[in-house]
Amino acid sequence: MVHPRVQGSSSSTTAFATGSSMMPQKKNPDAAELVRGKSARVIGDLVAILTLEKGLPLGYNRDLQEDKTPLFDAVSTVAVSLEALTGAIATARFRVDRMRAALGAGHVTATEVADWLSARGVPFREAHESHGQARARSDRPRRRPPRAAGRTDAQPPPGSR
Repeated sequence: MVHPRVQGSSSSTTAFATGSSMMPQKKNPDAAELVRGKSARVIGDLVAILTLEKGLPLGYNRDLQEDKTPLFDAVSTVAVSLEALTGAIATARFRVDRMRAALGAGHVTATEVADWLSARGVPFREAHESHGQARARSDRPRRRPPRAAGRTDAQPPPGSR
């Protein structure tokens, strides 16, 4: 979920993003997500080539005929991925003012807080929930407590001596 202060800090054209089915105002970064998925395929191609290469000193290298498919697949996949990302980045627009405002709001470390709590034995679901509740409380408008009659700010509260 995108925090309201961060939402709208970047946008992409519909050529590289689609609308969300749950949140119509949000665009999903399809090109970036698809390239992230393609990286697994390229890593698989690399593993296939490395596995073929490991036995080269022991034979007549006839097994090298099997390296063409993963090699050409990797090159093709990387080329298409670079083209998609180039277009997505070239058409993306970033609202630096909204990004700066979100940094000042203090909510950019939400995941780190939940991770910190879970590293200390709090189940992640509870850590996430408690941090969310704390954040919600911090987002509420703050009210000052009413001043006690006859007291000034220079006087300590009763019973504090």
